[in-house]
Amino acid sequence: GGGRLGLSDAMRHAGRGSATGDKASELAERIAEIEREAVVERRKALTEKPGPSCIIAFSSQYAAACAAQCRMTSRQRDLFHVVPAPGPDDINWQTILHRTTKRRLKSFLVLPLILAVVCVPTGVFTGVISSLCVSNHFGSGNTKALQWYCTADAALPLRVVVQGVLPPILLTLWETFVVSFGMMYLVMAQNAHVSLSRTDQRFTKFYFLWAFANVFFGTVSGFAIQRYFGLLSDKGIDAMQQLIGGSLPLTSNFFLSFVLFRGVYLPSQRLIFPHPGVLCMAVNKWLCCLGCIVTPRDRTVKYSPRSVRMGREVGVFAMILMIGLVFVPVTPIISAMCVVFFIFNFVVWRYHVIYVYERTYEAGGTMWHTFTILAIYALLISQSFTSFVLLSKQAYSQALVLWITVVPVLVRAQGHFRRLNAGLAWAVPLPQAATAPRAYYDKAIYMHPSLKPNAMGWHPEIGKVWRGYPNVATKTTF
Repeated sequence: GGGRLGLSDAMRHAGRGSATGDKASELAERIAEIEREAVVERRKALTEKPGPSCIIAFSSQYAAACAAQCRMTSRQRDLFHVVPAPGPDDINWQTILHRTTKRRLKSFLVLPLILAVVCVPTGVFTGVISSLCVSNHFGSGNTKALQWYCTADAALPLRVVVQGVLPPILLTLWETFVVSFGMMYLVMAQNAHVSLSRTDQRFTKFYFLWAFANVFFGTVSGFAIQRYFGLLSDKGIDAMQQLIGGSLPLTSNFFLSFVLFRGVYLPSQRLIFPHPGVLCMAVNKWLCCLGCIVTPRDRTVKYSPRSVRMGREVGVFAMILMIGLVFVPVTPIISAMCVVFFIFNFVVWRYHVIYVYERTYEAGGTMWHTFTILAIYALLISQSFTSFVLLSKQAYSQALVLWITVVPVLVRAQGHFRRLNAGLAWAVPLPQAATAPRAYYDKAIYMHPSLKPNAMGWHPEIGKVWRGYPNVATKTTF
């Protein structure tokens, strides 16, 4: 396996010291012992009682369609929870190994951790940083402290860095390393869905919630937060709506730089460095100051094929769509930059999907419904903040017309798409199922990779792209 290759490579490089060679031999014997134990555990798993979930195969597609659309007994909902079986590459193994009660318990216990990640006020922090001089001009009480920073010519380079460059970089770093990986790990730990595609869709919804609560609303509300508390105590909640509408144009500079950063710089960087292994391997090979040895296992982990991370990328697209829709009546140049974002990303991601990344799973286009619902939510958010802007300009009748006309149409459209998606849950109609040919497959494709006889070495699922992100989907979560 890969472990033996790694140790033999290490022994060749470190063969000068007898102590190092003895340690390498000891580790090689330990790996051989672990592999023998893995064979014993594999046989035990195949001979013991089956798990709480099972995959049912029918003799024909007609029989499967009949069973899916018929209610067998009056207690069907109490006996089994039946869903369409995901494809072999789409199974979330750590979910189907638990009973429904345990899944619900884990989902309930992990949900506060996900909400904690969503509620960390990174957007408020970046909004305050990017609006220091705006707060100074609009009376936040810090006029003397910010006088030199906001007015002196010598502080111009500092203002450009602190207010223009630093906020989008900080927010992007938090999104990349905490939200994209940390929250994905927590969503996987919930064990809410039996398929990786549904898990990705669940992550997309939480990502959109984070984008609205933090990136958008947090930034808008953080430009001069002291004024909010002052108006809330003096004039009440009615004045807050007008203030939110008035603060929306003041955050245009931040969102313009944020969309420009994500729409021009990040796609260009991703085109040059599409794979994290390019940088990670260079660090391991050339910047290791402790004399560490790069083994074949390290090379395989760093250069293993990656997937597109559909849940995260669709969440990013929904976030940019929301920002572009909200700023159409306020700052159209931001909406134009959002169009540039989609143009650049279409070119880059089309190239990456064809030549760099590999397919994660086949889900039958179910992500389309999730993105459609998020697009409707983005339209609702755009309508709400447009109404707040009209309220800040004392255009009360126009704001009321928007609430009366736009909201019912969007709610009706949302219900229509939900019903359409529900009708496609069991997608094969009986007449088509009756004429469909039989499908032949080997039952081994629905066997866990670590239970297969050839699953040897340090990584039983090596080469499978849907496991290409360590600590997210490779290991079993808590």
